[in-house]
Amino acid sequence: MNSTLGQPTNPTDPVTVLLLAAREDADFGKRLRAVLRLPIFQRKSMINTALYEMQAKGEPPLLMQAIALLADDTAADKMLRYLEE
Repeated sequence: MNSTLGQPTNPTDPVTVLLLAAREDADFGKRLRAVLRLPIFQRKSMINTALYEMQAKGEPPLLMQAIALLADDTAADKMLRYLEE
């Protein structure tokens, strides 16, 4: 899957990681949808804080890339539409 288009199929793509996890884990999916529905400024602030904390903890780069995509308005909109299908 391209990072902002299409259906999730590539297990090394950050968007695929998030979307598949959200579909497999109802609680995670609910939380992800809540983040995606936040107003732009709030969502971006939350994502930036999370990325800072993740970097400090040495989280895997793929996970950090996936979280960073949530700050992109177009990507966030497309992810939310996909999750609500």
